[in-house]
Amino acid sequence: MENRIKKAEMATPIVAGHRGPTASPATKDALLKILEDKKEEDYLNFILFDSDVTTWKDTLVQATPENIQEAREFVKNIRDRGMTNINDGLLTGISMLNKAREEHTVPERSTSIVIMLTDGDANVGESRPAKIQENVLSAIGGRFPLYTLGFGNNLNYNFLESLALENDGFARRIYEDSDANLQLQVCLVLHPSRNEGLTPSSGSCAIRWSFQ
Repeated sequence: MENRIKKAEMATPIVAGHRGPTASPATKDALLKILEDKKEEDYLNFILFDSDVTTWKDTLVQATPENIQEAREFVKNIRDRGMTNINDGLLTGISMLNKAREEHTVPERSTSIVIMLTDGDANVGESRPAKIQENVLSAIGGRFPLYTLGFGNNLNYNFLESLALENDGFARRIYEDSDANLQLQVCLVLHPSRNEGLTPSSGSCAIRWSFQ
């Protein structure tokens, strides 16, 4: 799925969680690729969830070269305690984006999206899929899309897909493989729907995946 359209500023909380002592290579590759695709006029932050929720920065920050380099180091050093609090992680990222929009700390014409990456099911905090979907739908309120990326087999992909589709986004599943030739490339191509007369569900947003 791909739309070649004009790119504009993006405001993007990236919500990531994983099981095990370190993030998987595929997860880190995806996060680093997202950083690589960021332009200096974009805004971003990382929200990590395990048994608790932690953030890289207190607010969305501009993707300056200095901040991107700091973000790369942050991603490379991600550690985890093996729990998966999807609900609180997502609500933190959504709240941060809502606040930035309300306080105009991101450009008014910027495209707002939330991206969530996980390799496990919710197992701490609110863990009922239907309740998480209800909470996220209410928090987003139709203001921006949510994209979900699921890594590996130990997760409820149907839940991730429903979560995304209910919020004008979509889900992708990434099968982790020991094959060193397996490469994940993530390309975000976004623009404000009001400029092109499109809605998120009709193609104003695309993520291109390439496995080699």
